Amino acid sequence: MKANGKHSAGKTIAETNLKDLELSQKKGELVSLTEVNAYVASMIIRAREVLTRIGQELQDRLSTETDPVTIRALSDSDVNIFSIGRSDSHSTP
Repeated sequence: MKANGKHSAGKTIAETNLKDLELSQKKGELVSLTEVNAYVASMIIRAREVLTRIGQELQDRLSTETDPVTIRALSDSDVNIFSIGRSDSHSTP
């Protein structure tokens, strides 16, 4: 009989935990792994697109530039644009 009681108690705890998780999800405190993966994948794709574009956009300007300070300023400005773009899309899935 003890084994049956332990099984029942374990089942009750599991049911309570499941209800807590479901409530957290309804409140928006918990999201599914699928949603998180989709969000992260979209941010990686966006970052790749932005970073790929930097080289293409700087190519012409840098080809004629010889001053290291100006070259650094040009590259920093494009990287900062990426950083600003990243912060405005900082919402959760």
